[in-house]
Amino acid sequence: EKLNLDDSQWEDIHVVTGALKMFFRELSEPLFPYSFFERFVEAISKYTSERSRVW
Repeated sequence: EKLNLDDSQWEDIHVVTGALKMFFRELSEPLFPYSFFERFVEAISKYTSERSRVW
């Protein structure tokens, strides 16, 4: 479907973010593939523990 991005509805940030979320939901494979899930969890855990030591 062709969109007119000059339409004033696209000036509302909620419309833009809603369209972006819909795009990500409709991808055939997630933006972050399932095969990388464990690596992401490990990286976030490492970052969280390092950050808590700083604070």
